Amino acid sequence: MNAARYTPLGDGAGLATAVAAFGLPGGAPLPLRRLADEGWRRLLGEVRHQRIEGLLGATVMAGALPVSDEQREEAREVVRGRAGVDLFLERELLATVRALGDAGVVHRILKGPALAHAAYPDPSWRGFGDVDLLVPGAAWYRAIEVLE
Repeated sequence: MNAARYTPLGDGAGLATAVAAFGLPGGAPLPLRRLADEGWRRLLGEVRHQRIEGLLGATVMAGALPVSDEQREEAREVVRGRAGVDLFLERELLATVRALGDAGVVHRILKGPALAHAAYPDPSWRGFGDVDLLVPGAAWYRAIEVLE
């Protein structure tokens, strides 16, 4: 057995790295036993900081990260919270894209929402805190005018 699977993770960052790698070949190992409450709290803090709540939910629901019933419910709650933010931002993004498209402003969606839908098996696995759009320099003022 890998000794790292039994080592307490002091600050939550090590385990958050393993959660972030969930589903990837060669990812960091997840513990075989559930975390004590203090370790769970540190993990939740790091997961929120890194916006990987969806990946935490996936590891818990797949049984890859052992948790208590209370921890499972907390994982569901943080996933719901992140999903609410992401869905709000996606609705705003769709309205923005529609307005820019109707005005003939060429644009590209970057990072968070683009990757969530293109690179992950479930878009909830890729949280984001904002949206990024790219417009050509020549269309900059027109894009601002449309969005105002």
